[in-house]
Amino acid sequence: MWGVQCLLFPLVSLICAARAHFLQECADGPQKLLFNYVAHSNLGGRGPDAGEPKELVFHKAAQHNGRCVEMDVGLADGSSYEPQNPQQNGAATAETLGRVNLMSGTETKLVFALRDCETKAKVELPHFNLSFYALNVPSPRSITVTGYRAAFQATEGLFNKEYTADGTTFSAATPCESSLQSGDCALTFYFEQASEVTVSLKVPGVHGFGHLFYFSGSKCNTIRLPYATCVAGVCGADYVLKPNALGKQCVGSACEETECCQLRADKISYPLVQSCHGTERAWRTCQDLPECHPCIPVDCVFHPWTEWSPVGGCSGLCKRTRLPGQNNECGNPCSGPTQETVLRLDDPMCYPPHCEHKNRDCIWGQWNEWTHCHQECNVCMLGQRYRSREIYLAELGNGLPCTGPWNETEPCEASHARDCVMSDWAEWTGCSKPCGTGWQARMRRVIQEARYGGKSCDVDESNGEFMVTRQTQPCNTESCGNPVPCVLSDWSNWEGCDSDTPYQKFRFRDVLQTEMNGGKACDVDLNETAGCPTPPIDQPKPACVIHEWSPWSECSATCGGQMVRSRKVTGEPCVLHGQ
Repeated sequence: MWGVQCLLFPLVSLICAARAHFLQECADGPQKLLFNYVAHSNLGGRGPDAGEPKELVFHKAAQHNGRCVEMDVGLADGSSYEPQNPQQNGAATAETLGRVNLMSGTETKLVFALRDCETKAKVELPHFNLSFYALNVPSPRSITVTGYRAAFQATEGLFNKEYTADGTTFSAATPCESSLQSGDCALTFYFEQASEVTVSLKVPGVHGFGHLFYFSGSKCNTIRLPYATCVAGVCGADYVLKPNALGKQCVGSACEETECCQLRADKISYPLVQSCHGTERAWRTCQDLPECHPCIPVDCVFHPWTEWSPVGGCSGLCKRTRLPGQNNECGNPCSGPTQETVLRLDDPMCYPPHCEHKNRDCIWGQWNEWTHCHQECNVCMLGQRYRSREIYLAELGNGLPCTGPWNETEPCEASHARDCVMSDWAEWTGCSKPCGTGWQARMRRVIQEARYGGKSCDVDESNGEFMVTRQTQPCNTESCGNPVPCVLSDWSNWEGCDSDTPYQKFRFRDVLQTEMNGGKACDVDLNETAGCPTPPIDQPKPACVIHEWSPWSECSATCGGQMVRSRKVTGEPCVLHGQ
């Protein structure tokens, strides 16, 4: 991102050099705070941990000067907090990510405080970074922060920035396609000498839906952040200072033009169509001109894009523009669009509130990812996984409402059944006699018993006989004298089919007299195994029963509201399409 901006003009090059220096001064990179140990979860008194404190406490988040540092998240004075699901407050999937759940149609002001783990006294970090993340689905959320020295987006265009009386507000603009752990979705605020940070979170829209704000933190003791201010004369032709921009601080040794300036009103044009396609202006090299010598090429470079501004009317479009620079005689001219438009029906700047009386169909948001399947030893029911979605834009006027399921669930696997598995036969043992017909044996064993209704090691399908774990055969059959036959004991009683081996049983017999001098050999089986009757734990489970839907609830509002109904599921797991 910074590499492209540094090509625009020398003034910005100085800024980029300063930022590159800033990012490299932390020798080993920022030290990330850990949010995987939640000591208390009762944010605003709306959580599973009752009583004081009414905070979300991340214990052992960092170490600073030999002290254990924790992060406490609480409500600012006079602020209220309403979650959709307070159980989601706390640690996320990665140990460096935390999260807070907020009900749509509400806002809250939180204080992120750094404290000593033991004394609870405030700990001031020389340089503290707090990041929030754009999600991979459209989510109309805004974040307002005060007191920071600088803010950077890892990927340009994820958030829109607006200066308000309460501070600088960043609103989600486009979904982020990368994972949260990659860092490409981050909006990072940098603070100096920080012990607590105040952040306002807001989710517009219909009341009743939950939205997650993911955040991370880090510290670095060697950051040095240069800055400058907006001064008169910084704006170029066709630009004027933004309201209240004079004296505003910027990161770097000089301010960028876009941080201080905006396009003059008489230079703004509004297209007459709802969407623009193609190239508004293009250049090409003039033909049949004499070659210039000597000439050092200076290519044309575009000036920065302006801030997004409304096109006008009820088109729902916003636009931004940029101006081309100058190339010399042997440099390449600029090539590319000088104006872009974007459709944003959920942005009041692009789609004013007075336009919302028109008809519009309801639009579903994208499905969330399936939840993880927990590998637990539970023979009574299979694991389930779930996913959900939310309404992105509610219907207006005579538009069609959203229909279909909000949530879906399905089994993690088709069956628990595990068949019995026998090992391969081992090698034959040595012969018991040098002559007169000795005997030798080989063995195998059950390496996995049948479980949860699986097929037992019972009868060999090739010959219809019980499966055996030990076999014998004659060897060295040459005669040594008078023949003596093999003598066997009776079979022992069956063993097994108990708590130790509920799925298999075994019996044995011994060789009382080995054959001698060519007598009848002990060419028989000495061990046998068979399956047990089906244990109670594997008896058929009650069939899945989906009960009738309950009546629809009353509507939550006189317009733009929702009705809810539910149904009960008993027995084996079912695949449910909504609930």
